[in-house]
Amino acid sequence: MKFEVLNDEQLLAEKEKINAAFVDGKYFGTIITAIEKMSKKGNLMFELEINVHFTPEYGMKIKTWIMHNQPWAIKALCASMQRIDIYESGEINTYELLNKQVYLDIAKAPRTYTNKEGVTQTKEFFEIKEFLVPPTGTVSQNSTSPEFNDDIPF
Repeated sequence: MKFEVLNDEQLLAEKEKINAAFVDGKYFGTIITAIEKMSKKGNLMFELEINVHFTPEYGMKIKTWIMHNQPWAIKALCASMQRIDIYESGEINTYELLNKQVYLDIAKAPRTYTNKEGVTQTKEFFEIKEFLVPPTGTVSQNSTSPEFNDDIPF
């Protein structure tokens, strides 16, 4: 891989440019991973990884979890995908979630964690506050037919 070598001033400018792109707000994202699993307490849930499109140049992956005993969250997810018919059917599977576009309200939130060295730290992470219905007139990339990515380069 070739890349452009930058001096410290240029590196700082690039970092600030990227950080400026990541601000609280409403954004589109694409569900890239959907796994049905059990929580630590034994409840069924979906673990979703969403590629959030902050700008055309910059995106970020955000993980979220939707529990089966939170029907309001499932309905909001389906409405965000413009697929309320899935919610009304009373059943949803991971295949229906993959590669679907969603509209999200995202904000930074502090999270405390323990690093590999055993040191407890607090850091701000982006989290999904809620799934939203896309604005009127927005073109949805979601359809009722399955989507396949046949442009795999290998």
